[in-house]
Amino acid sequence: MNQHRFAFSFALIAALLVAVPATGQLVGFPVFAIPSGDGDASNTVALQWARGLNSDSGENAGFAAYGVRSMERISFNLAVGRLVGDIDEFTFGGQVAYHLLSDGGDAQISVQAGVGYLARSSTVDSPLPNGDETTVNIPIGLAFEARPSEFGRIWLMPRLNMTRLEDDSGTGNHSRFGFSLGASVSSEGGFGIHAALDFVDLKDKAPLIGAIGFHYTLPN
Repeated sequence: MNQHRFAFSFALIAALLVAVPATGQLVGFPVFAIPSGDGDASNTVALQWARGLNSDSGENAGFAAYGVRSMERISFNLAVGRLVGDIDEFTFGGQVAYHLLSDGGDAQISVQAGVGYLARSSTVDSPLPNGDETTVNIPIGLAFEARPSEFGRIWLMPRLNMTRLEDDSGTGNHSRFGFSLGASVSSEGGFGIHAALDFVDLKDKAPLIGAIGFHYTLPN
């Protein structure tokens, strides 16, 4: 039964990615685990600030806005962000999650995937290649979520981070291990704060990105 459930969840993720190929996880921001909902779906809006924390990340900063729909079985988000620094461009994305536990209670396990897009044109002296460049990220992972209190949430998500990069020298694809973790606290009125750290093993580099933000869950 568990094998069928996992197989179905991966098939569902693949189908949704085909249906919405222009959405995905923002490039240059942590991969957040999408919160699960209950019988009553919830809608959340969020603003966040992110920054590369080491030289491998380019130490770029960015701001992003998210819209999140949390449901009992399937949740998703859509987002737009702006990176500043060596990269001064918009990035677009979103994610979708299938929650495996029908009655997770204080815990949940989810299969999650997304696609992120960033295009830039640069002739400045920076640690990144100059010229036109397009980056597409496809993170696929397993998110583990715990709720130690009614208004608190912690999560971690190991993932396979697939990236496609196109620039003046050609096209390259690679798959690497990534890991993110985070926490959030919300008030009874729906306002809250959240934070996350994100790491990707690129063999010769190990970019580390941090983010902190505010969110508000709209009343049903």
